[in-house]
Amino acid sequence: MRLGISFSLLGCIWLIVAWQLGWWGLPLVWVGISFLLVGLGYLGLGPVMFAKGKTGKLPKWSMVLMLPFLGFTWICWWALVRWHHEEAYHEIAEGIFLGRRAFPWEIPAEVQTIVDLTTEFPSSSGVNEGRAYLTLPTLDGSIPKVEPYRKLVKELAEGTDCLYIHCAQGHGRSAAVAAGVLIARGLASNAAEAEKMMKAIRAGVSLNKQQRRFVERAMAPEIEAFARAKRAEEAEPQPATA
Repeated sequence: MRLGISFSLLGCIWLIVAWQLGWWGLPLVWVGISFLLVGLGYLGLGPVMFAKGKTGKLPKWSMVLMLPFLGFTWICWWALVRWHHEEAYHEIAEGIFLGRRAFPWEIPAEVQTIVDLTTEFPSSSGVNEGRAYLTLPTLDGSIPKVEPYRKLVKELAEGTDCLYIHCAQGHGRSAAVAAGVLIARGLASNAAEAEKMMKAIRAGVSLNKQQRRFVERAMAPEIEAFARAKRAEEAEPQPATA
């Protein structure tokens, strides 16, 4: 909600400035519309304005329409990669790599499937070449719909491929999916435990309240099944000692 209001207000400010400048302000109309659309996305519209497809490509009309916001986002990403000295990825469990959007030469050779949670970046052919590619476009700091999330987590948890799960920085959106996989595979009992496991390996991992609650809600059947199994195990009589 906060990001939605912030981007919407920023878009409106650009539009007001553009109106005051008259014809000279036409380029700012473009800027204002792109930020306003992102704000509306956070307020409920979702990432439809980016129209990212199953192949991870952004259509040309979306690239043109959203270029002011995309340019801003891409510059911020480059700056963080350049000056924030964090490893591109970490292996949070056997065969599960969690990381940022990586360059082709950074992807571990054993990775077989790329899982992309960004909506603001097109997929990289160099990264995807020779690998399976799955995407669930999600706005930064936000959450997807429960049904596609569960479908993706189920596919990843039941598969045997070595995974590279990423968003822009590998801290929030991708961590939410990775948490679901850890829970589905029985490696974590709930969202908090999954986050703790990931954070112990990749310190930058940080689910916000909305993401943490979403994982708990989306993975509720698996979390409850884990809890029942734990209770049953604890209820079993212990063998008598001599």
